[in-house]
Amino acid sequence: MNLNEAVQQRILNLCKEKSIPLNQLTYLSNLSPADLEGLINKSKDIDIITTNKLCVAFQISLKEFFDDDLFRK
Repeated sequence: MNLNEAVQQRILNLCKEKSIPLNQLTYLSNLSPADLEGLINKSKDIDIITTNKLCVAFQISLKEFFDDDLFRK
């Protein structure tokens, strides 16, 4: 699994864990639906600013976002 795939899976896992639908995540993270769709469909690379916006929406730190088995090889 590459980094983009791990990020995509982490976003989906957190949405499920926190019961946040993707359309609500766009609102909470201040991302456009197209940007979030690009991340989910792996057609867009994620940057640290976008990751931070998602972390704010999930109410977790960047450390918590990346502290997952998906990012360990």
